[in-house]
Amino acid sequence: MLSVPVVQLVLTVPAALAVLAAPAVDEETVTPGPLGFAVVLFLAIATWLLLRSMNHHLRKVPRDVPRDPEDEARQEDVRDDEER
Repeated sequence: MLSVPVVQLVLTVPAALAVLAAPAVDEETVTPGPLGFAVVLFLAIATWLLLRSMNHHLRKVPRDVPRDPEDEARQEDVRDDEER
């Protein structure tokens, strides 16, 4: 048969584990902390740099792009097909 100390140990171990597994802070006051701030800051800076690079590259694109005569012919074909 099981002795009394073994029964007490079996009954107290799950209770002790429940106490250890309990959250240490109130769930309503949890904040992201410094790591969350660092991630958001990194994403904001990366977005700003990407937008800045995109604007730089778009400034290099000429506003008056020469048109290809084949493109104009295709557009006329599409217009003719739409009229039918």
